[in-house]
Amino acid sequence: MSDKTEDRTYPLNQIYFYLTEGCNLRCRHCWIAPKYQTEGNSYPSLDLDLFKSIIEQAKPLGLTRIKLTGGEPLLHPEIKEILEYILTEDLSLAVETNGVLGTPELAQKIAACKDPCVSVSLDGADAKTHELIRGVDGCFDSALKGIRNLVEVGLSPQVIMTIMRHNKEQMEPMVRVAENLGAGSVKFNILQPTARGERMHFIGESLDIEELVDLGKWVENTLSAATGLNLYYDHPMAFRPLGKMFGQNGDGCGTCGILSILGVLANGSYALCGIGETVSDLVFGHAGIEILEHIWTNTPLLKEIREKTLWVPIIKRTPPIRSVLIENIRKVLYQNSDYRRKFLDQVGHRIYDGWKRSKTHEWVRITLLGGGRQVGRSCQLLQTPESRILIDCGINVATDDPKEAYPYLDAPEFKVNELDAVIVTHSHVDHCGFIPYLFKYGYIGEYPENAKICGIY
Repeated sequence: MSDKTEDRTYPLNQIYFYLTEGCNLRCRHCWIAPKYQTEGNSYPSLDLDLFKSIIEQAKPLGLTRIKLTGGEPLLHPEIKEILEYILTEDLSLAVETNGVLGTPELAQKIAACKDPCVSVSLDGADAKTHELIRGVDGCFDSALKGIRNLVEVGLSPQVIMTIMRHNKEQMEPMVRVAENLGAGSVKFNILQPTARGERMHFIGESLDIEELVDLGKWVENTLSAATGLNLYYDHPMAFRPLGKMFGQNGDGCGTCGILSILGVLANGSYALCGIGETVSDLVFGHAGIEILEHIWTNTPLLKEIREKTLWVPIIKRTPPIRSVLIENIRKVLYQNSDYRRKFLDQVGHRIYDGWKRSKTHEWVRITLLGGGRQVGRSCQLLQTPESRILIDCGINVATDDPKEAYPYLDAPEFKVNELDAVIVTHSHVDHCGFIPYLFKYGYIGEYPENAKICGIY
Protein backbone atom coordinates (compact mmCIF):
# COMPACT_ATOMS: atom_id res chain seq x y z
CA MET A 1 0.00 0.00 0.00
CA SER A 2 1.12 3.52 -0.65
CA ASP A 3 1.43 5.72 2.45
CA LYS A 4 -0.72 8.69 3.26
CA THR A 5 0.94 12.01 2.47
CA GLU A 6 -0.12 15.47 3.55
CA ASP A 7 1.03 17.16 0.32
CA ARG A 8 -0.64 14.82 -2.14
CA THR A 9 -2.28 16.62 -5.07
CA TYR A 10 -5.49 15.61 -6.81
CA PRO A 11 -5.63 16.47 -10.50
CA LEU A 12 -9.08 16.71 -12.04
CA ASN A 13 -8.43 14.18 -14.81
CA GLN A 14 -11.95 13.61 -16.07
CA ILE A 15 -15.38 15.24 -16.06
CA TYR A 16 -18.61 13.33 -16.53
CA PHE A 17 -21.11 15.56 -18.34
CA TYR A 18 -24.74 14.49 -17.86
CA LEU A 19 -25.80 16.57 -20.84
CA THR A 20 -29.58 16.23 -20.82
CA GLU A 21 -32.37 15.96 -18.28
CA GLY A 22 -34.45 14.13 -20.87
CA CYS A 23 -34.02 10.80 -22.61
CA ASN A 24 -35.60 9.33 -25.73
CA LEU A 25 -36.15 5.96 -24.00
CA ARG A 26 -38.04 4.92 -20.86
CA CYS A 27 -35.77 2.26 -19.38
CA ARG A 28 -37.39 0.34 -16.53
CA HIS A 29 -34.14 -0.02 -14.60
CA CYS A 30 -32.42 3.37 -15.05
CA TRP A 31 -30.51 4.44 -11.93
CA ILE A 32 -30.82 8.14 -12.87
CA ALA A 33 -34.45 8.16 -14.12
CA PRO A 34 -34.40 11.03 -16.65
CA LYS A 35 -37.65 12.43 -18.05
CA TYR A 36 -39.03 10.86 -21.23
CA GLN A 37 -38.48 13.28 -24.12
CA THR A 38 -40.30 13.15 -27.46
CA GLU A 39 -40.65 15.49 -30.42
CA GLY A 40 -43.61 17.14 -28.70
CA ASN A 41 -41.85 17.90 -25.43
CA SER A 42 -38.30 18.67 -24.40
CA TYR A 43 -36.38 19.17 -21.17
CA PRO A 44 -33.37 21.31 -20.20
CA SER A 45 -29.89 20.46 -21.41
CA LEU A 46 -26.47 21.83 -20.49
CA ASP A 47 -25.77 25.24 -21.98
CA LEU A 48 -23.00 25.11 -24.61
CA ASP A 49 -21.22 28.22 -23.36
CA LEU A 50 -21.29 26.86 -19.82
CA PHE A 51 -19.88 23.56 -21.11
CA LYS A 52 -16.98 25.45 -22.71
CA SER A 53 -16.38 27.54 -19.59
CA ILE A 54 -16.16 24.44 -17.41
CA ILE A 55 -13.58 22.87 -19.71
CA GLU A 56 -11.53 26.08 -19.81
CA GLN A 57 -11.44 26.13 -16.01
CA ALA A 58 -10.74 22.40 -15.74
CA LYS A 59 -7.75 22.14 -18.07
CA PRO A 60 -5.37 23.95 -15.67
CA LEU A 61 -6.54 21.51 -12.98
CA GLY A 62 -5.38 18.53 -15.05
CA LEU A 63 -8.34 17.71 -17.32
CA THR A 64 -7.47 15.19 -20.04
CA ARG A 65 -10.70 13.31 -20.67
CA ILE A 66 -14.41 13.99 -21.11
CA LYS A 67 -17.29 11.55 -20.73
CA LEU A 68 -20.62 12.42 -22.30
CA THR A 69 -23.65 10.71 -20.85
CA GLY A 70 -27.18 11.58 -19.89
CA GLY A 71 -30.09 11.26 -20.00
CA GLU A 72 -29.06 10.64 -23.58
CA PRO A 73 -26.05 12.70 -24.72
CA LEU A 74 -26.85 12.48 -28.44
CA LEU A 75 -30.21 14.10 -27.69
CA HIS A 76 -28.49 17.39 -26.83
CA PRO A 77 -29.54 20.02 -29.41
CA GLU A 78 -25.92 21.16 -29.84
CA ILE A 79 -24.18 17.79 -29.65
CA LYS A 80 -22.30 18.46 -32.90
CA GLU A 81 -20.84 21.67 -31.52
CA ILE A 82 -19.93 19.90 -28.28
CA LEU A 83 -18.03 17.18 -30.15
CA GLU A 84 -16.25 19.76 -32.31
CA TYR A 85 -15.16 21.68 -29.22
CA ILE A 86 -13.80 18.52 -27.57
CA LEU A 87 -11.81 17.85 -30.74
CA THR A 88 -10.46 21.40 -30.75
CA GLU A 89 -9.38 21.12 -27.12
CA ASP A 90 -7.57 17.81 -27.79
CA LEU A 91 -9.37 15.96 -25.02
CA SER A 92 -9.94 12.21 -24.93
CA LEU A 93 -13.58 11.24 -25.29
CA ALA A 94 -15.89 8.61 -23.86
CA VAL A 95 -19.58 8.41 -24.77
CA GLU A 96 -22.33 6.38 -23.12
CA THR A 97 -25.42 6.19 -25.32
CA ASN A 98 -28.43 4.06 -26.14
CA GLY A 99 -27.36 4.26 -29.79
CA VAL A 100 -30.76 5.23 -31.18
CA LEU A 101 -29.58 8.65 -32.41
CA GLY A 102 -26.18 7.43 -33.60
CA THR A 103 -26.22 8.83 -37.13
CA PRO A 104 -23.30 8.44 -39.57
CA GLU A 105 -22.49 12.14 -39.11
CA LEU A 106 -22.27 11.89 -35.33
CA ALA A 107 -20.26 8.69 -35.62
CA GLN A 108 -17.74 10.55 -37.78
CA LYS A 109 -17.46 13.41 -35.30
CA ILE A 110 -16.96 11.00 -32.39
CA ALA A 111 -14.33 9.04 -34.31
CA ALA A 112 -12.44 12.26 -35.07
CA CYS A 113 -11.88 12.96 -31.37
CA LYS A 114 -8.86 11.83 -29.41
CA ASP A 115 -8.95 8.21 -28.14
CA PRO A 116 -12.71 7.82 -28.62
CA CYS A 117 -14.50 5.13 -26.61
CA VAL A 118 -18.21 4.49 -27.08
CA SER A 119 -20.51 2.27 -25.02
CA VAL A 120 -23.95 1.38 -26.34
CA SER A 121 -26.65 -0.16 -24.16
CA LEU A 122 -28.43 -3.29 -25.39
CA ASP A 123 -30.52 -5.15 -22.84
CA GLY A 124 -31.83 -7.91 -25.07
CA ALA A 125 -30.60 -9.97 -27.99
CA ASP A 126 -33.93 -9.48 -29.74
CA ALA A 127 -36.36 -6.60 -30.18
CA LYS A 128 -39.03 -8.04 -27.88
CA THR A 129 -36.73 -8.28 -24.86
CA HIS A 130 -34.80 -5.06 -25.44
CA GLU A 131 -37.89 -2.94 -26.08
CA LEU A 132 -39.77 -4.35 -23.10
CA ILE A 133 -36.91 -3.18 -20.88
CA ARG A 134 -36.25 0.09 -22.75
CA GLY A 135 -39.89 1.06 -23.10
CA VAL A 136 -40.00 2.33 -26.72
CA ASP A 137 -41.03 0.41 -29.84
CA GLY A 138 -38.44 0.29 -32.60
CA CYS A 139 -35.48 1.22 -30.40
CA PHE A 140 -33.78 -2.16 -30.89
CA ASP A 141 -33.29 -1.80 -34.65
CA SER A 142 -32.30 1.86 -34.21
CA ALA A 143 -29.66 0.91 -31.65
CA LEU A 144 -28.23 -1.78 -33.97
CA LYS A 145 -28.06 0.77 -36.77
CA GLY A 146 -26.27 3.20 -34.47
CA ILE A 147 -23.70 0.55 -33.57
CA ARG A 148 -23.13 -0.27 -37.25
CA ASN A 149 -22.56 3.42 -37.97
CA LEU A 150 -19.87 3.51 -35.28
CA VAL A 151 -18.20 0.38 -36.65
CA GLU A 152 -18.21 1.77 -40.19
CA VAL A 153 -16.04 4.73 -39.11
CA GLY A 154 -13.48 2.42 -37.50
CA LEU A 155 -14.68 2.36 -33.91
CA SER A 156 -15.09 -0.80 -31.81
CA PRO A 157 -17.98 0.09 -29.50
CA GLN A 158 -18.62 -1.72 -26.27
CA VAL A 159 -22.05 -3.27 -25.80
CA ILE A 160 -23.38 -2.90 -22.26
CA MET A 161 -26.12 -5.22 -21.02
CA THR A 162 -27.77 -4.80 -17.62
CA ILE A 163 -28.52 -8.23 -16.19
CA MET A 164 -31.89 -8.94 -14.61
CA ARG A 165 -34.10 -11.94 -14.22
CA HIS A 166 -35.98 -11.16 -17.43
CA ASN A 167 -32.93 -11.22 -19.72
CA LYS A 168 -30.26 -13.32 -18.02
CA GLU A 169 -30.82 -16.20 -20.45
CA GLN A 170 -29.83 -13.90 -23.32
CA MET A 171 -26.28 -13.23 -22.19
CA GLU A 172 -24.71 -15.66 -24.66
CA PRO A 173 -27.03 -14.60 -27.53
CA MET A 174 -26.03 -11.01 -26.76
CA VAL A 175 -22.37 -11.90 -27.26
CA ARG A 176 -23.26 -13.36 -30.67
CA VAL A 177 -25.15 -10.19 -31.58
CA ALA A 178 -22.12 -8.11 -30.59
CA GLU A 179 -19.84 -10.32 -32.69
CA ASN A 180 -22.05 -9.91 -35.74
CA LEU A 181 -22.20 -6.15 -35.29
CA GLY A 182 -18.42 -5.79 -35.06
CA ALA A 183 -18.35 -4.60 -31.45
CA GLY A 184 -15.09 -4.72 -29.54
CA SER A 185 -16.35 -5.96 -26.17
CA VAL A 186 -19.39 -6.74 -24.04
CA LYS A 187 -19.87 -5.59 -20.46
CA PHE A 188 -22.48 -7.15 -18.17
CA ASN A 189 -23.73 -4.75 -15.52
CA ILE A 190 -25.75 -5.59 -12.43
CA LEU A 191 -29.16 -3.99 -11.94
CA GLN A 192 -28.82 -1.29 -9.29
CA PRO A 193 -31.71 -0.81 -6.81
CA THR A 194 -31.68 2.98 -7.27
CA ALA A 195 -34.32 5.28 -8.82
CA ARG A 196 -36.32 3.10 -11.27
CA GLY A 197 -34.13 0.14 -10.38
CA GLU A 198 -35.58 0.22 -6.88
CA ARG A 199 -38.96 -0.92 -8.16
CA MET A 200 -37.31 -3.59 -10.33
CA HIS A 201 -35.59 -4.90 -7.23
CA PHE A 202 -38.87 -4.83 -5.30
CA ILE A 203 -40.72 -6.93 -7.91
CA GLY A 204 -37.95 -9.54 -7.97
CA GLU A 205 -36.12 -8.64 -11.19
CA SER A 206 -32.71 -8.33 -9.50
CA LEU A 207 -30.70 -11.51 -9.03
CA ASP A 208 -29.50 -12.65 -5.63
CA ILE A 209 -25.84 -12.82 -4.67
CA GLU A 210 -25.42 -16.52 -5.35
CA GLU A 211 -26.94 -16.19 -8.82
CA LEU A 212 -24.69 -13.24 -9.62
CA VAL A 213 -21.57 -15.05 -8.45
CA ASP A 214 -22.41 -18.16 -10.47
CA LEU A 215 -23.10 -16.07 -13.57
CA GLY A 216 -19.77 -14.31 -13.15
CA LYS A 217 -17.91 -17.60 -12.99
CA TRP A 218 -19.74 -18.81 -16.09
CA VAL A 219 -18.87 -15.64 -18.00
CA GLU A 220 -15.20 -15.76 -17.06
CA ASN A 221 -14.64 -19.51 -17.34
CA THR A 222 -17.00 -20.62 -20.10
CA LEU A 223 -18.47 -17.80 -22.15
CA SER A 224 -15.17 -15.92 -22.47
CA ALA A 225 -13.54 -19.02 -23.92
CA ALA A 226 -16.22 -19.23 -26.63
CA THR A 227 -15.71 -15.77 -28.13
CA GLY A 228 -12.97 -13.53 -29.41
CA LEU A 229 -14.53 -10.48 -27.77
CA ASN A 230 -13.38 -9.10 -24.45
CA LEU A 231 -16.06 -9.79 -21.85
CA TYR A 232 -16.39 -7.81 -18.63
CA TYR A 233 -18.63 -8.84 -15.77
CA ASP A 234 -19.53 -6.44 -12.98
CA HIS A 235 -18.89 -8.78 -10.04
CA PRO A 236 -20.07 -7.72 -6.61
CA MET A 237 -16.82 -6.36 -5.19
CA ALA A 238 -16.56 -8.94 -2.40
CA PHE A 239 -16.43 -11.77 -4.93
CA ARG A 240 -13.85 -10.37 -7.34
CA PRO A 241 -10.41 -11.97 -7.53
CA LEU A 242 -7.94 -9.59 -5.91
CA GLY A 243 -6.02 -9.27 -9.16
CA LYS A 244 -9.15 -7.83 -10.79
CA MET A 245 -10.05 -5.49 -7.96
CA PHE A 246 -6.91 -3.38 -8.16
CA GLY A 247 -4.02 -2.70 -10.49
CA GLN A 248 -0.71 -0.89 -10.60
CA ASN A 249 -2.10 1.89 -12.81
CA GLY A 250 -5.70 1.77 -11.71
CA ASP A 251 -6.52 -0.60 -14.54
CA GLY A 252 -8.03 -3.26 -12.34
CA CYS A 253 -11.48 -1.65 -12.64
CA GLY A 254 -11.98 -2.15 -8.92
CA THR A 255 -11.39 1.28 -7.40
CA CYS A 256 -13.71 4.24 -7.76
CA GLY A 257 -12.03 7.08 -9.65
CA ILE A 258 -13.77 9.75 -7.62
CA LEU A 259 -10.43 11.19 -6.47
CA SER A 260 -9.88 12.45 -10.03
CA ILE A 261 -13.43 12.79 -11.42
CA LEU A 262 -16.21 15.35 -11.12
CA GLY A 263 -19.75 15.26 -12.47
CA VAL A 264 -21.66 18.08 -14.15
CA LEU A 265 -25.45 17.76 -14.32
CA ALA A 266 -27.61 19.06 -17.15
CA ASN A 267 -28.67 22.10 -15.10
CA GLY A 268 -25.02 23.12 -14.65
CA SER A 269 -24.63 21.84 -11.09
CA TYR A 270 -21.41 20.17 -9.97
CA ALA A 271 -21.96 16.77 -8.37
CA LEU A 272 -20.05 13.74 -7.14
CA CYS A 273 -21.32 11.92 -10.24
CA GLY A 274 -24.73 11.19 -11.78
CA ILE A 275 -26.02 10.10 -8.39
CA GLY A 276 -26.48 13.81 -7.78
CA GLU A 277 -29.61 13.55 -9.92
CA THR A 278 -31.34 11.65 -7.13
CA VAL A 279 -29.25 12.55 -4.03
CA SER A 280 -29.19 16.30 -3.52
CA ASP A 281 -26.56 16.08 -0.77
CA LEU A 282 -24.02 15.11 -3.45
CA VAL A 283 -24.47 18.36 -5.39
CA PHE A 284 -21.75 20.95 -4.64
CA GLY A 285 -22.70 24.15 -6.42
CA HIS A 286 -23.41 25.63 -9.85
CA ALA A 287 -20.93 26.18 -12.67
CA GLY A 288 -22.51 29.50 -13.53
CA ILE A 289 -21.84 30.84 -10.03
CA GLU A 290 -18.89 29.08 -8.38
CA ILE A 291 -15.33 28.89 -9.66
CA LEU A 292 -14.42 25.29 -10.51
CA GLU A 293 -11.05 25.42 -8.73
CA HIS A 294 -12.80 26.42 -5.53
CA ILE A 295 -15.32 23.60 -5.88
CA TRP A 296 -12.60 21.02 -6.62
CA THR A 297 -10.27 22.01 -3.79
CA ASN A 298 -12.59 23.25 -1.03
CA THR A 299 -15.82 21.24 -1.14
CA PRO A 300 -16.07 19.60 2.34
CA LEU A 301 -17.31 16.23 1.05
CA LEU A 302 -14.55 15.96 -1.56
CA LYS A 303 -11.97 16.89 1.08
CA GLU A 304 -13.35 14.28 3.45
CA ILE A 305 -13.19 11.59 0.76
CA ARG A 306 -9.56 12.46 0.05
CA GLU A 307 -8.61 12.50 3.72
CA LYS A 308 -10.06 9.03 4.24
CA THR A 309 -8.84 7.41 1.00
CA LEU A 310 -5.30 8.70 0.68
CA TRP A 311 -3.95 5.22 0.05
CA VAL A 312 -4.77 2.69 -2.65
CA PRO A 313 -3.97 -1.02 -2.23
CA ILE A 314 -1.55 -2.31 -4.85
CA ILE A 315 -1.67 -6.08 -5.27
CA LYS A 316 1.82 -7.44 -5.86
CA ARG A 317 0.80 -11.08 -6.09
CA THR A 318 -2.44 -13.04 -6.08
CA PRO A 319 -2.77 -16.72 -5.11
CA PRO A 320 -2.06 -18.93 -8.16
CA ILE A 321 -4.52 -21.56 -6.97
CA ARG A 322 -8.23 -20.89 -6.76
CA SER A 323 -9.50 -21.12 -3.17
CA VAL A 324 -12.86 -22.88 -2.99
CA LEU A 325 -12.78 -22.43 0.79
CA ILE A 326 -12.62 -18.63 0.51
CA GLU A 327 -15.35 -18.60 -2.12
CA ASN A 328 -17.63 -20.70 0.11
CA ILE A 329 -16.96 -18.45 3.09
CA ARG A 330 -17.95 -15.44 1.02
CA LYS A 331 -21.10 -17.20 -0.15
CA VAL A 332 -22.13 -17.91 3.44
CA LEU A 333 -21.51 -14.29 4.38
CA TYR A 334 -23.77 -13.01 1.63
CA GLN A 335 -26.49 -15.65 1.57
CA ASN A 336 -29.97 -14.49 2.58
CA SER A 337 -28.73 -10.92 2.92
CA ASP A 338 -32.24 -9.46 2.61
CA TYR A 339 -33.51 -11.67 5.44
CA ARG A 340 -30.54 -10.87 7.68
CA ARG A 341 -30.99 -7.15 7.11
CA LYS A 342 -34.64 -7.38 8.18
CA PHE A 343 -33.73 -9.53 11.18
CA LEU A 344 -31.06 -7.08 12.36
CA ASP A 345 -33.51 -4.22 11.88
CA GLN A 346 -36.00 -5.99 14.13
CA VAL A 347 -33.33 -6.56 16.77
CA GLY A 348 -32.29 -2.92 16.52
CA HIS A 349 -35.84 -1.79 17.20
CA ARG A 350 -36.06 -4.03 20.27
CA ILE A 351 -32.84 -2.53 21.61
CA TYR A 352 -33.22 1.13 20.67
CA ASP A 353 -36.95 1.93 20.59
CA GLY A 354 -37.50 4.50 23.30
CA TRP A 355 -33.97 5.88 23.14
CA LYS A 356 -33.60 9.54 22.27
CA ARG A 357 -30.48 11.36 21.14
CA SER A 358 -31.08 13.96 23.85
CA LYS A 359 -30.48 11.30 26.50
CA THR A 360 -26.74 11.80 26.73
CA HIS A 361 -26.45 11.22 30.48
CA GLU A 362 -27.71 7.72 31.17
CA TRP A 363 -26.36 4.72 33.03
CA VAL A 364 -25.00 1.49 31.57
CA ARG A 365 -24.44 -1.60 33.67
CA ILE A 366 -22.40 -4.68 32.72
CA THR A 367 -22.65 -7.85 34.81
CA LEU A 368 -20.27 -10.75 34.26
CA LEU A 369 -22.30 -13.96 34.40
CA GLY A 370 -19.30 -15.97 33.22
CA GLY A 371 -15.88 -15.65 31.63
CA GLY A 372 -14.39 -13.47 34.36
CA ARG A 373 -10.67 -14.27 34.75
CA GLN A 374 -11.10 -17.55 32.90
CA VAL A 375 -11.35 -18.98 29.39
CA GLY A 376 -14.82 -20.39 28.87
CA ARG A 377 -18.53 -19.76 29.61
CA SER A 378 -18.29 -16.21 28.33
CA CYS A 379 -21.50 -14.36 29.24
CA GLN A 380 -22.12 -10.67 29.96
CA LEU A 381 -25.42 -8.95 30.74
CA LEU A 382 -25.58 -5.37 29.39
CA GLN A 383 -28.32 -3.20 30.91
CA THR A 384 -29.48 0.33 30.07
CA PRO A 385 -32.73 2.13 31.03
CA GLU A 386 -34.30 0.94 27.76
CA SER A 387 -32.72 -2.44 27.02
CA ARG A 388 -31.35 -5.72 28.35
CA ILE A 389 -28.85 -7.51 26.11
CA LEU A 390 -26.98 -10.75 26.75
CA ILE A 391 -23.57 -10.85 25.07
CA ASP A 392 -22.56 -14.48 24.50
CA CYS A 393 -23.74 -17.50 26.45
CA GLY A 394 -21.07 -20.21 26.36
CA ILE A 395 -19.81 -23.17 28.33
CA ASN A 396 -16.49 -24.08 29.90
CA VAL A 397 -15.39 -27.23 28.09
CA ALA A 398 -12.40 -27.74 30.39
CA THR A 399 -14.37 -28.86 33.44
CA ASP A 400 -16.90 -31.48 34.51
CA ASP A 401 -18.06 -29.44 37.50
CA PRO A 402 -21.51 -27.97 36.70
CA LYS A 403 -20.79 -25.01 38.97
CA GLU A 404 -17.78 -24.10 36.80
CA ALA A 405 -19.19 -25.15 33.41
CA TYR A 406 -22.13 -22.83 32.86
CA PRO A 407 -22.93 -19.09 33.23
CA TYR A 408 -24.58 -17.81 36.43
CA LEU A 409 -28.08 -17.47 35.01
CA ASP A 410 -29.45 -17.59 38.54
CA ALA A 411 -27.97 -14.20 39.33
CA PRO A 412 -30.64 -11.74 40.61
CA GLU A 413 -29.92 -9.29 37.79
CA PHE A 414 -30.71 -11.83 35.07
CA LYS A 415 -34.33 -12.30 33.95
CA VAL A 416 -34.55 -14.22 30.69
CA ASN A 417 -38.03 -12.91 29.84
CA GLU A 418 -36.71 -9.32 29.89
CA LEU A 419 -33.99 -9.87 27.29
CA ASP A 420 -34.29 -7.74 24.17
CA ALA A 421 -31.57 -9.59 22.28
CA VAL A 422 -28.77 -12.11 22.55
CA ILE A 423 -25.61 -11.17 20.66
CA VAL A 424 -23.05 -13.86 19.88
CA THR A 425 -19.61 -12.42 19.18
CA HIS A 426 -18.43 -15.60 17.42
CA SER A 427 -19.39 -19.24 17.11
CA HIS A 428 -16.93 -20.97 19.45
CA VAL A 429 -18.60 -23.21 22.01
CA ASP A 430 -17.23 -21.17 24.92
CA HIS A 431 -19.24 -18.23 23.57
CA CYS A 432 -22.45 -19.82 22.27
CA GLY A 433 -22.68 -23.40 23.60
CA PHE A 434 -25.30 -22.62 26.26
CA ILE A 435 -27.70 -20.69 24.03
CA PRO A 436 -30.10 -23.66 23.52
CA TYR A 437 -30.70 -23.58 27.30
CA LEU A 438 -31.97 -19.99 27.00
CA PHE A 439 -34.87 -21.15 24.82
CA LYS A 440 -35.55 -24.00 27.22
CA TYR A 441 -35.47 -21.47 30.04
CA GLY A 442 -38.06 -19.23 28.31
CA TYR A 443 -36.23 -16.81 25.98
CA ILE A 444 -38.78 -15.28 23.58
CA GLY A 445 -36.65 -12.66 21.82
CA GLU A 446 -35.57 -12.44 18.21
CA TYR A 447 -33.61 -15.31 16.71
CA PRO A 448 -32.26 -15.92 13.19
CA GLU A 449 -34.03 -18.35 10.89
CA ASN A 450 -31.09 -20.76 10.90
CA ALA A 451 -31.71 -21.35 14.61
CA LYS A 452 -34.56 -23.60 13.48
CA ILE A 453 -32.21 -25.60 11.30
CA CYS A 454 -29.76 -26.06 14.13
CA GLY A 455 -32.51 -27.18 16.51
CA ILE A 456 -31.69 -24.43 18.99
CA TYR A 457 -35.29 -24.00 20.10
